[in-house]
Amino acid sequence: MTDEIKGQLGDLELVIMDVLWKAGEPLQVNQVVTALGHQRAYTTVMTTLSRLYEKGYLNQDRVGRAYTYKPRLTRANVLKRMWSRFADVLTGGDMVELIPHLLGKDGKLTQQERDFLQNLADGIKDKKS
Repeated sequence: MTDEIKGQLGDLELVIMDVLWKAGEPLQVNQVVTALGHQRAYTTVMTTLSRLYEKGYLNQDRVGRAYTYKPRLTRANVLKRMWSRFADVLTGGDMVELIPHLLGKDGKLTQQERDFLQNLADGIKDKKS
């Protein structure tokens, strides 16, 4: 497997990544199935874990006759990738257009929200041209 991350994550893949992030340790397929409340078939979870590994999102280690899986990326890294893709697709990466929609406030913010955004903006470095 290369170090490159391939493809976007589907709904079930995101749910399984969440299980693995919360676990904080490598899990086997049966442990993921249990964490999902047995709402998905063992083979479905096994296939999804294999695909996540092939896409580069997971590490896979053989332990005895089974494999364990753990995330290669943090939740924050995946979130950043997803939001960047979302912004690129919907607004061509135009943050000025995107941010008001994310806020969902139609320009009406509390003082606390304005302070938070100002502090965030003050901490952002200018893009290099």
